[in-house]
Amino acid sequence: MDEQLGTDMDHVIAERLGLSENQVMTRRRKLNIARKETPRHATTGAKLFIENELMEKISRLEPFLVDRFRKLRVPIKSLEPAQVIESAIDYMLDHAEGGKLR
Repeated sequence: MDEQLGTDMDHVIAERLGLSENQVMTRRRKLNIARKETPRHATTGAKLFIENELMEKISRLEPFLVDRFRKLRVPIKSLEPAQVIESAIDYMLDHAEGGKLR
């Protein structure tokens, strides 16, 4: 199951494996894997503006996350800045909520 996490939306993976969406989401968050985004029309107007200082930090963090995902057998080559941010937030939330990622 782990190798499928982040490759498709949680509900699709859950249906494929006969699990609940919550089970898939919980496992994905535990492994700090960013979720697959819902396809959106390109004209939503939502853009992510990142200042240079933050972009430098994201660029430094991205290789560590990619390496972690590869060790978990997630087929990934790179992450977009928004995915790096989401992964970091997921990790911090899990840690704050007493998860087992410590």
